[in-house]
Amino acid sequence: MKISSILVKLVCASAMLLQSCLFVSAQNPDAAASGRTSENIEASQSVSAPDSANEVSARVKALEQKSIKDAKNLHKKTRDLVFFIRENISPTLADLVADKFMGVRIIFFILAAAVLSAAWMFQRFVLGYIFKLFLGKQENSQSTSVRARIGKLKKPVAWAIMLFAVMASLYMILPSEDLIILVGKSGRIVFLFIVFWILLIVSDIFFGVVAEKSASKFDSVRNLIDFGNKITRYFLYAICLLVVLDTCGANINAIIASLGIGGAALAFASKDTIANFFGSVSLIVDRPFVVGDWITACGAEGIVESIGFRSTRIRTFPRTIVTIPNSVLANESVENFSKCNKRRIKATIGLTYSTTPEQMVEIVEEIKRIVVKETLTDSEDMRIWFSDFSDSSLGITLIYYVTALDASTYSQVMQRVNIEIMKAVAAHRLSFAFPSQSIYVESLPKQS
Repeated sequence: MKISSILVKLVCASAMLLQSCLFVSAQNPDAAASGRTSENIEASQSVSAPDSANEVSARVKALEQKSIKDAKNLHKKTRDLVFFIRENISPTLADLVADKFMGVRIIFFILAAAVLSAAWMFQRFVLGYIFKLFLGKQENSQSTSVRARIGKLKKPVAWAIMLFAVMASLYMILPSEDLIILVGKSGRIVFLFIVFWILLIVSDIFFGVVAEKSASKFDSVRNLIDFGNKITRYFLYAICLLVVLDTCGANINAIIASLGIGGAALAFASKDTIANFFGSVSLIVDRPFVVGDWITACGAEGIVESIGFRSTRIRTFPRTIVTIPNSVLANESVENFSKCNKRRIKATIGLTYSTTPEQMVEIVEEIKRIVVKETLTDSEDMRIWFSDFSDSSLGITLIYYVTALDASTYSQVMQRVNIEIMKAVAAHRLSFAFPSQSIYVESLPKQS
């Protein structure tokens, strides 16, 4: 889901909450009395609040007082500006801008338009140039995907700049303190959304960099990184909702308490899922295998296709998929063939009993030369000897190692060595033995 759609839903939800808060406050004649003054706000703020509901109400009224104070400061600065124009530029111009239009002084409209224009030009040109300059300098050290994520910060920063400009403009031109309080509360909610929007992008940047740094070496860690990114996003969503509710004046203590009870019930119901999750964490941290390894585990042999947070999938050599829960796999022994530094080949050659001792010595030495001559075998680690007298052959045992680990090269090396052995046996005029039996008949029945 895109961030913009999430923000739209959060804004709609907060607007409904804000409307309900305003409706409740409208039912309270002490809180919604028109024409309130700063003295009344200060008096209401000084009332003691022994319980949590009164504390929330006091905090909300403190924020309302701050909005009114900010608006009064802007009005004071504007009056100072009019006085400066009267004393240093033109009394006529000062009288002109001090006149009222629709109950608001003209200078307030002028300043509001100037603030909005300056904010729009800054976020459109200056902010764009700053991001372009920064991303240009980072071109050699950051990947394209990371630079794209950093570029996404421009939009929420631009929204924040325009939000401050709109709030300052409305503070100057709104005549009623109730409207100023409404603008201040709405502006704080929108600013919270922007802050959490920025935090989401920063989280994506962080986990994206970590994923790119570890993807080339540790494929299995990508699952853990993706999971951490999702958990962080959900955590930020929850914190954002709680902060917005707190800003609207809701008592979040009861909400947090209910979350604790619900979390306990959820943990009890999903104990198998939690066991699989910790099993996956164990697999990813200990790394007995990674994606692409050839392993044998729980009676299944094949290539690891994925390591999820519930199960691991193995593609067997008959091309079937075996899914093993991580909680089971973490407690099983795993044989990882991909971790071999070399692969062993063991074979037995049977020659006929007509082979003489001299021929046997010659053919054994010839086989050794064949194995050493092969470039992909370990010539320092091999054993070839005349091993046994079997029922129908004289056995020669070969144990040598192939340095190539992939199955295709391994098979090709084995084939080349076997063909050279066949040529050597033929060159020495020897024969391979095969299982046979000799039957000796001592006497035949007499014919009648």
